[in-house]
Amino acid sequence: MATIESRPTPDGKPAFRVKIRIKGRPAVSETFARRTDAKRWAQDTEADIRAGRYFNNATAKDHTVAELIDKYIAEILPTKPRNARSQKSQLLWWKRELGHLLLANLTAGEIGQRRDLLLSSEPKPGRRRSPATVVRYLAVLSHVLSTAVKEWDWLDDNPMRKVRKPKEPRGRVRSLSKAEVEKLLDACKQSKNPHLHCITVLAVSTGMRQGEILSLRRSQIDLDKGRLLLTDTKNGDARAVYPGAFPLAVLMNHMSGPVNRDMLVFPGLNPDKPVEIKKAWGNALERAGIKDFRFHDLRHCAASFLLESGASLGILAEVLGHRTLQMVKRYAHLSESHSAKVVLAMNKTLFGDA
Repeated sequence: MATIESRPTPDGKPAFRVKIRIKGRPAVSETFARRTDAKRWAQDTEADIRAGRYFNNATAKDHTVAELIDKYIAEILPTKPRNARSQKSQLLWWKRELGHLLLANLTAGEIGQRRDLLLSSEPKPGRRRSPATVVRYLAVLSHVLSTAVKEWDWLDDNPMRKVRKPKEPRGRVRSLSKAEVEKLLDACKQSKNPHLHCITVLAVSTGMRQGEILSLRRSQIDLDKGRLLLTDTKNGDARAVYPGAFPLAVLMNHMSGPVNRDMLVFPGLNPDKPVEIKKAWGNALERAGIKDFRFHDLRHCAASFLLESGASLGILAEVLGHRTLQMVKRYAHLSESHSAKVVLAMNKTLFGDA
């Protein structure tokens, strides 16, 4: 039950102290300058206490955003080694902007203001953050807040649920024709870098990411089943890749020599680290006469060739190592002709040539 006492301040100004005592719950109190505010707080707080909401919210009054971020960096971030460096930088930005706030005062409006600041500010002169980058900033803070809700009981709800994310532009799809791929592979053969040709063959034939190829070790090659077993993937899920006869032959020819299963397939000058291909790749593109093309675009080439060969978007997601179909939606237009052929074939089976 709530009681309100009139207790003027030392300088004579009016003040009203509210006390709420409910059996089985700790007593709570608050002081207000106006009786109407005191009554409103008493009604709302008593209702929250009886519904079991108030004391969780009280925890949010005991911790700041800075304390929450520090706890997350210390306890959660070490379990995410692949993204730890970039996410720590993002979290420290949030800490500078919102760290002074109590968790109870962290609202969707406060987060939304910083989202707009991320979009409009220039971390480097003349360069603003892309919507995709801002989405990543929001995502890491959202995970921090979700952890505070689900595991630490520091918050009742995640205010990020109410924050609108910037719309990301459709992902770039830059591909090559079969003739251009042949030119590129010929140019890679001429490279002074002895690994470049084999690396490029694997990339265009399997859609493997550059990091997945460069981190490949001999122990991950299963010749009996004609596959590569990838463990160090972007999303953390292991997957098997089947390059086919020609890429496997190129790979085995490239690895001729003493067998050490723990060796990198493509070592650099330091045999414990992967080879650096940036300069050799740029030179190969120039020799092949190909412009505006990145190594990562070889994944798009592989995707295009797979779809032309009849693969569905589901199979494409599995081959490229995507957990959902969302990331392969960019290739939907390439699968339209295949879908049309499938439907036509079905109708021909049902109705003949009529």
